[in-house]
Amino acid sequence: MVKLSTIRRRVKERIDIGINKKEKILQDIIEENPEEMKDEKLIYKTIMVIDSFLKKEEKKEEKEEREYFIRSSFIEINDEIFEQIDGECFIDWRGNTYDELFEDSIKILPHIGKELEKGVVLLPDGIEEYGSIPELIEEIKTFIIKYYDCDKQTLTFSAWYVLLTWVYDRLSTVNYLRSMGDFGTGKSRFLDTVGRICYKPITGSGATTMAALKRMVEKWRGTVLTDEGDFKDDDEKSALIKFYNLGFEKYRSLYQCDKNDPNKIDFFDPFCPKLITTRKQFKDQALESRCLTHIAKVTKRKDIPILLPNEFYEEQKILRNKLLKFRFDYYFKIDVSKIEKIDLGNIEPRLKQATLSYSSLFSNIPEVLDEFKMFLVEYQKELIEDRANSYDGYIVNIIYDMICNGEKIITSGKIVEKIKEAEPRSKVNPGSIGRQLKSFGFDTENVRFDGKRGRAIIFDVEVLGELFKKYIPEFKVEQQKFMEQMEQQTLKELKVDKIEPLDMKESSGGTVEQVEQWGRTGGGKISQTSHQTPKLSPSTNDNILNPQVFVPSVPTMFAVPTSVERGVVLDTLKDIQEYLKPVPFHDLVIKINQEVTTLPEEQIQKILSLLMSDGTIFSPKPGMYEIF
Repeated sequence: MVKLSTIRRRVKERIDIGINKKEKILQDIIEENPEEMKDEKLIYKTIMVIDSFLKKEEKKEEKEEREYFIRSSFIEINDEIFEQIDGECFIDWRGNTYDELFEDSIKILPHIGKELEKGVVLLPDGIEEYGSIPELIEEIKTFIIKYYDCDKQTLTFSAWYVLLTWVYDRLSTVNYLRSMGDFGTGKSRFLDTVGRICYKPITGSGATTMAALKRMVEKWRGTVLTDEGDFKDDDEKSALIKFYNLGFEKYRSLYQCDKNDPNKIDFFDPFCPKLITTRKQFKDQALESRCLTHIAKVTKRKDIPILLPNEFYEEQKILRNKLLKFRFDYYFKIDVSKIEKIDLGNIEPRLKQATLSYSSLFSNIPEVLDEFKMFLVEYQKELIEDRANSYDGYIVNIIYDMICNGEKIITSGKIVEKIKEAEPRSKVNPGSIGRQLKSFGFDTENVRFDGKRGRAIIFDVEVLGELFKKYIPEFKVEQQKFMEQMEQQTLKELKVDKIEPLDMKESSGGTVEQVEQWGRTGGGKISQTSHQTPKLSPSTNDNILNPQVFVPSVPTMFAVPTSVERGVVLDTLKDIQEYLKPVPFHDLVIKINQEVTTLPEEQIQKILSLLMSDGTIFSPKPGMYEIF
């Protein structure tokens, strides 16, 4: 005789796998046990057990409907925030803990999951006092340098980045912190030391799938730690690159069709801080520009433990608790609108953009803001020195020296001669140098010199000034002397006796219609009516030349781009970029001249060069442009 417990087990097995129809459950049991189920009494008992189980399932579903809840690791209720901590509960700024919270009759429970058990996601286990902000920063620095060897600049930036992650959701952008180097240089230790004290660190690797990464970020909204982030060339790489490119700024969602229901679209928000380790630079220039990179090197320090001791993990817990208290204290004090009022001094636009999130943070922490400004000045000096030592910097320094030494005509061939004087084995040629000059934004013109013809650089004060500020460390000190030298050289070349302020009248199109200047030897006026006008110096903000002084280009003259023309080019570039990235120069020229206004190709190229020099756009490949 079949026991009742056996009947119950059979029924439960079918309900557990999703069979919830009475007839189907009974039929399935009869087919599995045909001999036993010939007994009518047994069939009757089975039906009674099925009814009982189905009623229990109905009551369970009704209860779940009545007790609707959502799960979250962070919640803001009535201008007060609550954070999930280790132990599956919430905590407030006072230190009070809650197993559940309610907002508008909706129950909110903490997240659960194996990622907590496995240590993939790390949470504080309480809050602790930290003293002042400078004291907290010093404590973070002390912890990092104890277990990881790095220079002072990297140490400071890393400590600030840790602080930043704990309030990143109050900011509009957040860059990525990257450690780059060969194997054995300590990249993983960097990730362990710095990353594990960031806000809700989510550990992973370059092998993590896109689907898993999106769902972990969507669930925890923490800091993504990616070890060995050199992505392979496949479809998964393209998706990951898009995830990282969009994830540095708020309100840039990823969306895709649901695999099971093509009519349903899933949305994911990739915005969060990210720490990455790689062996080389990213091929994707947009992603590369979002990274603040530290070059990892093999340490010579003997006091750093090879294996991390238990005290390392205990110290991390304490720091996470103190940083959670910092989040409670400063979450509502962060005001992104204050960034526009901060005077960071004469800092490059690109560097300002890269550190925008830090500026937003420190604008509300006066005791750190002054140190941050000083840091930016020193960091910019190092950037210029690094650029000066690059191949591009080498060429720019040659041009700078040639102008300072009185060279009147500079060609690719002359630059090659200078390079080969220093490096006789160099394989550089005029063609490659010409392409390099083009990427710098130089215009060239066919001229006659030394009994032959060649393409020479047009001396554009604005382009030269911006280029030298980027690649010549001492240029700011020497720039007045340099510009006086350049002015005298230009006057001597054109044999100008006298220069008067220019009389310029702008047409509605924004171009100069008439230029009158006192002329060459022999006196008299030269009247010129043309869209091509002499070069003028930059604005007085650049402190390079008095804007009233006429600095002719050598040997031809182009129109000075107006703000209207710059706006036309930038707006058109934005429009095309909506459906095509990067934007080919030819497509840009056609759209501007067919749909907006009439602008010569040379003028458009000039404007693009200016936009590149001020960090607004970049050129991922020759003839292609994209807005940062």
